[in-house]
Amino acid sequence: MDRRTLEGMRHIEIATGQGTTTSYNMSSVFTKLIKEASKCEMYSSDILYDIEALENDIKNSKHEDIKVRYFGIRDYGVDGVEFIVQREKEYPYISMYMTKTINNHNNIKVTLYKLSERK
Repeated sequence: MDRRTLEGMRHIEIATGQGTTTSYNMSSVFTKLIKEASKCEMYSSDILYDIEALENDIKNSKHEDIKVRYFGIRDYGVDGVEFIVQREKEYPYISMYMTKTINNHNNIKVTLYKLSERK
């Protein structure tokens, strides 16, 4: 799998958060990611690093920024895009998600999309 394949996957919107770079409510996005990570047999806490990175995307975004972040949830942890691309065939993912963070005049919107789920 490569980045283009990830970008071309069907996106199902499942949660949103909004606010500004200094005050935002991402509870629905974070809750969904944490619940999904709890399906890992081990290393569910990996999601905390990804949530921290997502918060940094929000805090450091500039006017008209659009940032995309991928989350691959597997039996033994949570991966970002680099590992998803490298490991997809080796480690099947329980589910994959993408967040899109948009800064429109310091108004932030984060949308969480489900990309895939193991059958």
